[in-house]
Amino acid sequence: PTVCFLITCAVALLYVGIKLLLSATMQPRGLRTKDYQAFNHCFRTFFIIFTIVALATAGIMALFGSDKMEVKNIILWESAGIYFIYLLRKAQIFASASNLFSTILYLCALEFLPTGLIVASAMIF
Repeated sequence: PTVCFLITCAVALLYVGIKLLLSATMQPRGLRTKDYQAFNHCFRTFFIIFTIVALATAGIMALFGSDKMEVKNIILWESAGIYFIYLLRKAQIFASASNLFSTILYLCALEFLPTGLIVASAMIF
């Protein structure tokens, strides 16, 4: 369990590092600085929302005597839903300054690549 925890922490830090590196080097043309800052800080907002929802869910389910696997599955689905809303919001911000094709390509590079890394590591470990 300790090794898995350390690997998970390392992958999470790698995820954040890749996102920071990509967002620092790939500012899209035509997007105002204020919009780009909102685009980059969107992650923090949705992470805070997810944390509050996950803690509340875990607490409520523990009160009603749910087992750990049920709690894990519910939090997994909540995280997927919040992540989907997060991607839609980022696409809205980016699409306000560019076309749909550029938005999809940019999100693939900035979101799907690091997310694929974290999902693949979660499946392996």
